[in-house]
Amino acid sequence: MSILYWTFAPLAALLFATVWAHWRTRPRPPVDAQDSISEYERFSAAIRSNARVIDLTDAVDPGSVPTR
Repeated sequence: MSILYWTFAPLAALLFATVWAHWRTRPRPPVDAQDSISEYERFSAAIRSNARVIDLTDAVDPGSVPTR
């Protein structure tokens, strides 16, 4: 069974890489500028709303850190 794995694994990887490269380089339809801008604004708003402020000064209590 091991010989089958060593034979078909590289072939499967080659097939996957070929399909991925074909999909990645496909021609894309033109994008309307207004749609593109509105999608970017929606993305920016989502990123701003998910921004969390992390205060690292309270993350570690110096008394709880073990010393050597």
